[in-house]
Amino acid sequence: MRVPALPVSQRSSLASQVMTRSIFIWALLSPCLFGCEEEAKTEGTATAGATEVAPKEAQTSTSLQEVSPRGCEGEPICASQGKCGRNAEGMCVAATPKGCLQSTKCKKTGACTPQDGDCVVVSDLDCQQSERCASFGICTAQAGECIITQEKDCERSQVCRELGKCKLMKNQCVTQELWSEGCGPYCLRARDSCVCSPPPKRRKPPVQNIACLGECSREGLCELTERGCKAVNDKMCQRSEVCLMHGRCKAEGGMCVVSEAGCVESLSCKILGLCDVSPVVEGRKWRSCVATKERMCRKSLACQKVGLCEFAPRAKPEDQEPLTAGIMMVAGDEATPKKPQKKTPVNYFNATEDEVKEIGDCVFSTKNKSCKGVCERLGRCSPNTVGTCVALMDAECLMSEVCKRYGRCSAKGGACIAESNSDCRRGQNCKMFGYCTAQNGACVNDKE
Repeated sequence: MRVPALPVSQRSSLASQVMTRSIFIWALLSPCLFGCEEEAKTEGTATAGATEVAPKEAQTSTSLQEVSPRGCEGEPICASQGKCGRNAEGMCVAATPKGCLQSTKCKKTGACTPQDGDCVVVSDLDCQQSERCASFGICTAQAGECIITQEKDCERSQVCRELGKCKLMKNQCVTQELWSEGCGPYCLRARDSCVCSPPPKRRKPPVQNIACLGECSREGLCELTERGCKAVNDKMCQRSEVCLMHGRCKAEGGMCVVSEAGCVESLSCKILGLCDVSPVVEGRKWRSCVATKERMCRKSLACQKVGLCEFAPRAKPEDQEPLTAGIMMVAGDEATPKKPQKKTPVNYFNATEDEVKEIGDCVFSTKNKSCKGVCERLGRCSPNTVGTCVALMDAECLMSEVCKRYGRCSAKGGACIAESNSDCRRGQNCKMFGYCTAQNGACVNDKE
């Protein structure tokens, strides 16, 4: 049976009624029909905040939980990295000083302090407990690692005693020979300058094997053997560069080593005051030319030119306070200061000359404290007979402010003056303003 169609007006009225009832029912079943986006955003933010807070609370509760100090003692990571404890998550961590101090990582690199679950370098004391400090002079903590910053650490090290690497250059301990490279022939480095000697009398060149040309002239290794080029007699050494410069004029064990006569006649003695040979003592395999008295320093060219006139003994391993008095020992789970070691006094009645000989270097020093201010500014470092501070030698002027700024680098009449154009070229005013010509004791610009 076919239903008759309703008029258009009635059909639209019926549709509107159905829509109204549908919206009403939807509103009852879903109270967030309008404005739910705002509430959803608010609830979402609150939920996200809750999820962010939860991990922090969990982290805090986890960090408050005690770490077992012995949870990983049998693991390889305990012996190698000091991670002998176990945290709440079951991971091996560095928990006690004992674990770090006994680890290979501490002994090798100085990482001896537990921090945030790892053994790290915190202080100089950490570095001084490592093998690298005693062996290579790497004894100072900086930015979480151990480095070399002081020459005295090189002087205390094993590489100084056995290989002669006692000078500090670019954070490494090197020999005097390497330290002076780049200064040219007949020159050695003193302080931050190259000090040169007039060319000495030329020696007869050694008889060279064609296979040992370079080694023969430099090192005195002129004889070709199955194990390479060797020095088989003193004549080979005496005609070499290392004999002339560094006193290595004696053949021993296939190499050229220092001798007393070699040091006295070497340019190391003439330029740097290193005129004696280092003593033969226990633990010192490498011998070199050294200064043992202040008169050696005062006769040197380095004293005249750059002021290295005072004798200073070299540092010794037993003189390093942290290594003897402050190093840590393991005691239970904590670390305690080690008791200072007692030094064995020298028996001067039965001692040999080598046992009482004090080795050192020539250094710059202003002993007259009353002249310290004018010494640094004007180069007047020495008091005269009436107590007035004057400049007695060029070395005092070269270290002064008036030399660095104004080129007044030569001592004359008790004052620092510009005696030559080379003096003026040392000053900053030459580079900046063209004051490069010496005139009446001062530097002028001849173009003005």
